[in-house]
Amino acid sequence: MIGDFKMTNKRIKEAIFSSVIFVLSALIIIGAGFYKSTLTKESVSFKFNLLGKDVNPVIFDIAQEGIPKKLAQPGKVSISTGKGAGILNNGKEPVLVQVKAEGFTGDVQINSSDSSFEKQTGKFVKPIKPGEGLNLGIVFDIPYRNINQSLVSRGNIEFTNLQNGKLIAKLPIKVVNSSIKERKK
Repeated sequence: MIGDFKMTNKRIKEAIFSSVIFVLSALIIIGAGFYKSTLTKESVSFKFNLLGKDVNPVIFDIAQEGIPKKLAQPGKVSISTGKGAGILNNGKEPVLVQVKAEGFTGDVQINSSDSSFEKQTGKFVKPIKPGEGLNLGIVFDIPYRNINQSLVSRGNIEFTNLQNGKLIAKLPIKVVNSSIKERKK
């Protein structure tokens, strides 16, 4: 009888342990999915013509970030061209492009899924043909001290023609925090 009690007690403990593990696993999976969808909604996308005269500035407001993003990745801001080519060569000639960040506070990482992109140099080693484009993802690691300022960071992504060294376009980007009111001096 004592042996039956110990066996039943052991089975109850195993059932409780298995149930707890199952619930924790389910919560982690649901939480990861929620976090990923939250991050997707909080990234800004942009598109423009590489040889166009008017390039609209990209503005990212960190006050719009959700609580999971603020807790897990404070100061990490990402913008991209979204899916597909967002930066189009609307000229008549192919162009070799180098991309670099200029004037931002903190580290900036520029990425592309294009196989001709060299991350270390920011160069696209294959010319962009007329009517075609490229994609970019830009991640800013903003110092914590800047997050609580109304103007968090500002700069440009510069596109240079590698064949002649001339600047093709500048994409102005501002990271702001609208929840901080600028103090009058």
